[in-house]
Order: sequence, then structure tokens, then C-alpha cells
Amino acid sequence: MIKWMATGLILLSLTSCGMVGGPESGVVLDAETKQPIEGAYVVAKWLGSSSVSIAERQTVCIYTDMAKTDEKGRFRIPMWFFEKPGIATSQFYIVIYKAGYEEVRPRDGEQFLLKASKPNIHERLHVMNSVVSQTSCSGNDKAATSLYPLMVALYEESLSLAGGRYDKDIVEWFLYEKEILEIGEERAFKRHLAR
Repeated sequence: MIKWMATGLILLSLTSCGMVGGPESGVVLDAETKQPIEGAYVVAKWLGSSSVSIAERQTVCIYTDMAKTDEKGRFRIPMWFFEKPGIATSQFYIVIYKAGYEEVRPRDGEQFLLKASKPNIHERLHVMNSVVSQTSCSGNDKAATSLYPLMVALYEESLSLAGGRYDKDIVEWFLYEKEILEIGEERAFKRHLAR
């Protein structure tokens, strides 16, 4: 009882100075077989709202973290603390990626389901592009850096879809996103234009 009261007081004092998120945990399963899926990337993203003016607020990325599922399909994203005056947490969501799979919604508590994607390149690219747009955290370089392994995996899947060779229509977007995290946005953009 005392342990829980102390934990509650610590969390209360942290939230009065800033924001706390997590921990988040769960299990990723195959929607059809209900077997655990190992090696899935699980991204947790917290958004907040910031005052631009008295009448206007804008949504900003506060924090992003990522975990990979173990052999039992389990993942855990640790608690975090963020301190920035004028920003309040407004949204939280989880995005899951595994090559050849897509998420099934709605979720069932802490169980997250993936199903095999249709073998259509254009539909698969749509799923992959959606993962990139949902997980990007512009304006928060530290949070974005944690996504590098995910961007590498997306790039590798795009290469696989292109038959192992560079195909501008299939590979370029994922290569560019990967390079932003490797060498920075300005240099990655110059390479992107040169290709």
C-alpha cells in the first residue's frame, strides 16, 4: 500500500511539472492463427496541443518511442517524462509494422492483431506509406532517431518489392526517410533531388 502511495505521489509531482507517458505493453498476434508475431516494430506516439495564439492551437509531436516484439509477441515501451510549458497531451496511439503484414482494427485490449497483406504492390506501398506518415515526429529529433530501425526495415521491404533493385517509384520515398535520420534533412533532400 505504501509503495503504491509513493508511486502515485511521484507521478503526481512529475505531472505537475511536465508530462508523463507510458509505460505501454501488449502482445502482437497473427489475426488468423492467433500465434505470436516476433520481430514486429511497435511505435507509440504522443501528440500534444500548443497555443499559437489566444484563439488558435496547433498539434505537435511530443514523444515517440519504439520496441520490437519478442518470441512471444510481447512488447514494452517504458515510461517517459517531458517538460515543456504551454503544451498539453491531447492524443496517443500505437502503430505496428511487420514486413508483409498490416494492422487489424479495432484492437482487443492489450492484444494487437496483424494480418498478411494482399500480394498487390500498390496496396502494400499504401500500407507502408501509412506507417511512415503515422510514426513521423517532425520537430522532435531525439524522438525521431528512435525510429531509425523501423525506417531501415521499411526501406528493405521496398527493395524487396522492387526485386532487389532501385526503382524510383517503389524505393525512393523509403530511402529518403531513412537518409533523413542518417545524415539529416538538408543533406538527404539534396541526395533525393540528385537521384
